[in-house]
Amino acid sequence: MSKFVKVKTELRDVVMIKRALDDLKLSYQENARYVHPFGGFAGIVPLVVKAPRAVFGMRQSEEGVYEVIGDDMQMQP
Repeated sequence: MSKFVKVKTELRDVVMIKRALDDLKLSYQENARYVHPFGGFAGIVPLVVKAPRAVFGMRQSEEGVYEVIGDDMQMQP
């Protein structure tokens, strides 16, 4: 069964994150709505990333670092 997960990072600069996503040729939307159907999360996040096998959000934590939020089954290797 799917679970809503948060993955902490050490990333702090959204400009650098977008540059890395561009280098990886991953599409993203800024200030977009991310919904996790089973985890109960729905909201506007700074980045919604569309990878080949997953869609996930990136939001800034209280500590100022970005965290990846998404579905654990989609983010499996």
